[in-house]
Amino acid sequence: MQVSAASGATLVRPSRSQYVAFALILAMLAAAFGVAAPARAGAARLKAVIVVGPTHGSTASYLANGESLAQVAESYGMDVRRVFHPKATWANVLANAQGANLLVYMGHGNGWPSPYAPFQEKTKNGMGLNPYEGGSTSNVEYYGAKWVREQLTLAPNSLVLFNHLCYAAGNGESGMAIPSWSVAHQRVDNYAAGFHAAGAKGVFAYSWQSLEKLVKGLFTTDKTMEELFTIAGSSTAAYAGYIGWDPRKLESVRTPGTINFLDPHSRDGFLRAYSGDLGLTAADWRSGTSGGVVPTDPPVLTGLTAAAAGTGAGSGQTLLSTSPAVVSPNADGLSDTAQLSYVVDREAFVDFKVLNSSNNVVRQMTAWSAAGPGTATWDGKKDNGERVTDGLFKIVATPRDRQGNTGNPSSVDVRILTALRAPSAAPAHFHASDNDALAPSTTLSVTLDQEADFSWRIVNGADAVVRTYANHVVTLPGVQTWTWDGRNADGAFVPDGKYFSVVTATTTKGTQTHRLAVEVGAFRITSPVTAAARGDRVKFVIYSAEPLGSRPKLKVTQPGLATTTWSTSKVAPGKFRVYVTFKTGGSAGTVQLRAVGFDVNGQKQITLGTFQIK
Repeated sequence: MQVSAASGATLVRPSRSQYVAFALILAMLAAAFGVAAPARAGAARLKAVIVVGPTHGSTASYLANGESLAQVAESYGMDVRRVFHPKATWANVLANAQGANLLVYMGHGNGWPSPYAPFQEKTKNGMGLNPYEGGSTSNVEYYGAKWVREQLTLAPNSLVLFNHLCYAAGNGESGMAIPSWSVAHQRVDNYAAGFHAAGAKGVFAYSWQSLEKLVKGLFTTDKTMEELFTIAGSSTAAYAGYIGWDPRKLESVRTPGTINFLDPHSRDGFLRAYSGDLGLTAADWRSGTSGGVVPTDPPVLTGLTAAAAGTGAGSGQTLLSTSPAVVSPNADGLSDTAQLSYVVDREAFVDFKVLNSSNNVVRQMTAWSAAGPGTATWDGKKDNGERVTDGLFKIVATPRDRQGNTGNPSSVDVRILTALRAPSAAPAHFHASDNDALAPSTTLSVTLDQEADFSWRIVNGADAVVRTYANHVVTLPGVQTWTWDGRNADGAFVPDGKYFSVVTATTTKGTQTHRLAVEVGAFRITSPVTAAARGDRVKFVIYSAEPLGSRPKLKVTQPGLATTTWSTSKVAPGKFRVYVTFKTGGSAGTVQLRAVGFDVNGQKQITLGTFQIK
């Protein structure tokens, strides 16, 4: 989404003489060349990732800040990745920041508490980035703590540095009143929480203060994070260093066991904060490991597998061949990416190479994993961002530790096929057997992007074919549609239940299959559980294929007991809810369910179902 300046306005720092033209030119060059390429395998260095997002009129000065800090980090031998506007996308953050020892973010902040309710972490407490490469300085998309904790894994003892953000250090936005201690603490605690969940041991938030002195201290001292945070500045200005006017250490609510250390200024408010382990030392951070133990044996990677991922993959809405995994990166939301799963015996980088059928490397990626299961994602694209052509690809994964010890590689095959796109059914639930015009059919649709040997069938839950539209027909590219009236090959209505529209396209590169669920019957009865004990209260939701004249009822017959009737409440058009309390008597076994209602024409509608009782 695009977010206006008001919802994440940056605390604009006063001009300082260090923002010289040379630094600005370097920043612009960095932005022009984009994201730095991942380092090649070899002797591992501590990795710094510096993210500079679009920040309206402050973008140029923040780019200068980011470039200046990058040069300081490089002077100490760090592997520095610049993820700078206009290429500061979430994809580029993920491609570079996995396993980072130092993650720096400069840009807009969107935190909580704020005027922009409700609290949620899809957009709050994360980064404001470019929605796409080449975006403008005023086009900001927020990736909140949800995405940070779910998709980002930082190195042990890693640090996160926030610079110029609203909310992260406690204050709100420019022009807002200085908050209470309670609100400032919540903001600091909330903003750090997602990054702690991603593995950070400490999070510094400096609204105005330069980060360069902090980075130098990490390499030239063995001070604790508390000692580094409390280094005084050259003046009492809020951006010069430790203030010490009314510092407070408060226990974290969001990340139990950590401390939030706030250092407010008497006039300017909450502009400096640290969240994490105050006793962590610079030497601990430089070790790059949880215990500072230097291994001599290479890491071991096992269990490498690949599976299609994306909306619908494995959910019954789409089913692609899995031997090898078939991935369809055509942006239809179905099996668009390959999820790579593996296990490493200890923390390690995992270097991936994707090879085409000619054994040429088309993509290189690096992931960081703690000991145990790990995952990475390939989006079906080359290093230059272009989508690969259809065919068979080999993905080779090689584990590597920070000392440069490289383990044995493992490989798995992935097949890229893009002939089929965007299967759909409208409606996905219909009722034809009552012979009225309220919901007599469903219109099935799928797009062929290539000429293919094409088949299209309806199968039941046992995979038996009940109706065939096309059987191995050579079909040209284009949209294919089929209106199914709920009848089988003999012209009779199929029994109520779940059916599947199965489309298959075969090209010279392989066979691709989509499987889409369709519900046939007056009602669909669902519950979040499949079984319950006698005496339990269970929620049932009833969906109607046709518009009804009144709310349906649910008749419940437990084994050995008389039938009870339960009234439903309307949740939404065609959706009804009922809570059933099962009787304590009778016996365990199968409960008979019967949804009964009348459509708007007065015709009676009935659907049967079952439930297990203990």
